[in-house]
Amino acid sequence: KCRALSPADQNLIAMNAVAEVLAPVNPQASLALLTYHDTGKPPNGAPATNLFLFHAPRERCYRHAFTDPACRRNREEYGPDWQDLHALFSKTAPRTIHEFGYYTDGLLDREMQPPQLETIPADARYFRSLGVPVHQNLMVCFRDWRSPPFSLVLFAQSAWDADVNADAALENFCRQYYGAASAGTMTDYYRKVDEACARLFSGDPITGPYIDMTWPPLEPAMRKAKIAD
Repeated sequence: KCRALSPADQNLIAMNAVAEVLAPVNPQASLALLTYHDTGKPPNGAPATNLFLFHAPRERCYRHAFTDPACRRNREEYGPDWQDLHALFSKTAPRTIHEFGYYTDGLLDREMQPPQLETIPADARYFRSLGVPVHQNLMVCFRDWRSPPFSLVLFAQSAWDADVNADAALENFCRQYYGAASAGTMTDYYRKVDEACARLFSGDPITGPYIDMTWPPLEPAMRKAKIAD
C-alpha cells in the first residue's frame, strides 16, 4: 500500500504511528523524525505533536555555509527542503528542532581535518537567527589524528557563542597548544589545510557511495584496501 509513497512520506507514517502509541503512555515524551538521505524531503502530511525534527543533511555542501548564495547545492537542493521542514515543525514543535551537522565526519572528509573556518561560525549564526535550540556535530574518525582537529574546538566555541571570531580563535588555539614560538607557523598551517580541503569540497557533482567529497587520488593498492570499488 505504501509503494507509491516517497521515503519521506513512509517515514512520517511510521513515526506518527509510534508517536500515537507513545502519547498516552508518556505525554511528556517525544520522538525524533529523522530527515536524512532519502527521508530528507518534506513529507506530505502533518507530524504528530510529539514528533520533533532531527535534520541531518549529510549530503549538503560543507565547503560553503548553509545560506551562502554562491553554493548551488545548498541553495537549490538542501536549502529549500530545510526551509519547508523548519516551517512545518515550527507549527508543531518549534522548541525541540535539532540541526545535526557533519563538520568532523571522517568518512565524509576522507579522514582529513578541514578546519571549516568560515562554514562552522556562519552556520551557527544562521541557526541561532532562526531560534533553532539544538545544533549538533558528528565526529567520526578511523585512526588517531596526527594533529588536533581545530574544527572540534571551533564548533564548540561557535555553539557557545555564534559570534566567535574564527581567526582569533585559531590563533589562540595554536598559541595554547603549540606554544608561542610555533604559534605563527601552525596558524598558517591550519589555514593552508582549510584552503586545500576547500578545493576538494568544491567538486560538483560530488561523487562516491554517499555522495561524498571528491575522491582523493589514492594509490591503487590502498584504494582497493580502503574503498569498496
